[in-house]
Amino acid sequence: MPSFAENLPVAMMEALPMGRPVLGTYIAGVPELIDSGVNGWLVPAGNVKATAEAILRILRTPVEELSGMGQAGAERVRACHDANKEAARLRSLFVAVGNQISLLSR
Repeated sequence: MPSFAENLPVAMMEALPMGRPVLGTYIAGVPELIDSGVNGWLVPAGNVKATAEAILRILRTPVEELSGMGQAGAERVRACHDANKEAARLRSLFVAVGNQISLLSR
């Protein structure tokens, strides 16, 4: 995903749990997901040479190493971006705000 504008790219969050290392750019939330060389690759946005070199590195990476990187990516998403945990946190925030509104409206 060589992009200039992403927040936290859903496509990467979907690819990583499937065991697929990804290529992305150093923008917004992408470095939160990708640890370059561990579960994917990061390149500067707009740097065609770095992107091409990264693609060549990917093509030359042994399948076993790609599998390990994919597993590392899956673990990172599970640890940091679990949908159930995030939904519970969001619910807690809504409840807390609702309680504050109740107190203010008395």
